[in-house]
Amino acid sequence: MGQTVCVLHIIFGKNSEEITHQLLEYATRINARYVRLDFYVCGAVTDDFRESAKRCGSRVYFGPRILSPYSKHILTAFFRQHTEYRIVHTHLEEQSAVVLEAAQRVNIPVRICHAHGQRIPQDHCPCAPSVSSRIGNAATYLFADCVAVGERLFGISNLERVIILPPFVDCAALRWDARQRKTVRDHMNVSYRTLVVGCLDPMLSKSELEHTLGIVRRISKEFQDIHLLLAGALRKFSSALRRPERRGLRISYAEDESEVRNYLPAVDVCLFPGNLMRIPYSLMEAQAAGVPCVLSDRIPREAILSPMSCSLYCHRPAAQWAQCVLMSAAQPRSSEQAEWTGQYDIGRSASWLERLYWEEGKCGKARFAATDVEEQGNLG
Repeated sequence: MGQTVCVLHIIFGKNSEEITHQLLEYATRINARYVRLDFYVCGAVTDDFRESAKRCGSRVYFGPRILSPYSKHILTAFFRQHTEYRIVHTHLEEQSAVVLEAAQRVNIPVRICHAHGQRIPQDHCPCAPSVSSRIGNAATYLFADCVAVGERLFGISNLERVIILPPFVDCAALRWDARQRKTVRDHMNVSYRTLVVGCLDPMLSKSELEHTLGIVRRISKEFQDIHLLLAGALRKFSSALRRPERRGLRISYAEDESEVRNYLPAVDVCLFPGNLMRIPYSLMEAQAAGVPCVLSDRIPREAILSPMSCSLYCHRPAAQWAQCVLMSAAQPRSSEQAEWTGQYDIGRSASWLERLYWEEGKCGKARFAATDVEEQGNLG
C-alpha cells in the first residue's frame, strides 16, 4: 500500500496522563505498517511512557516546556528537519495555535487541533484573545471531546467544523467480573464489607481534593469501614492527605491509567467532583466497568452514559454528595455491559482514525468533513 504515513501528536508533558494513555492505546491498535504515531512532548514524560512508545514503534521528541511566540521558530525548524510528517495532531488547548501556525508555515497539509478541556500547566503563557480565530484559520480539522469543550476553545463560529471524538476505552478489558473483584480486593487487603471509593481523576486541584475528603468524612459517619483509592498524580497534595491518614482513613493509589483499570473491579463507587468542563478518561472507564459514578455538573452531560451515574451541583454541601454516593454504591453491579459501551470502544475509533490518517496523509489535503462523521462510523 505504499509508504507509511507519519503522524506527529504534540502533547504536554505535564497534566496529560489521560491523553498520553489514550494515544498509546491508539498506537497499539493502529497498523504501524500504514500509519505510525510519533510524539512531540512539551516538557518531560515518565520512563513508562517512553518505553511504551518504543514498544509501539513510535518516536518521542522533546520541545520547550513553555510555549511562547518564539517557540514558533523552534517548531518551524523542527518541521523543516523532519519532513516525513504530513499530519500534525496537537493536544495543547490554547497553545495549539502556536504549533498549527508553525506547521502551516512549512506547508504541512493536514493540521488537527483536538480540544480536551485539560487543565493547562500554570507556567505556560496565557492565550491571546484571538486564539479561537487563530486556531480556526490554521487548522484543517477541529476535534473535541464534546460540544461544550469544542465551543470553549474554537468559538461558536467554528462549531460547525468540529468533529466530536470523545475518550474511547477498551470495553472488553473492562467488563466486570465478580471473581476478579474478589482477587483485587484481596490484593488491596480490603474485606467485602469495606466501601471502596475511587477518586481517579488525575487533574483534580488541591481544593477539589479537599472537597472529596470532606465528602468521605461525611460518608464515614454512616459507613465506618472506608477505603479511598486515589489517582497517583494526587500524591503531590500530601499536605491535604496527611490529616485524614492520621485519623485512620485508609488510602491507596493507582499510579497510572493501567493501574486504574486494574483496580476498578474492587471499586464500589467513583467520585468526579472536578470543576473543569472536560470528560475524564477514567470516568469513561469506570462507567464501562459498571462502576456507579457521582460527578460534578461541570462535567458535560454527554459524559453521563450509564444509568448508574448521576450528576450533582459541584458546590452542594458535602453531606448531599455523601448521601448520593451511598445511594449509588448500593446499586448492584452486573457483567452485562450496556449497549452504549460498543459505541465507545477504542477499537472502533482507532479504525476510524487509521483510515483518516491514511487517506489524508496520502492525498495531502483535508477532505473529510464534520458531516461525513456519521457515514464513516464516527464517533460520539
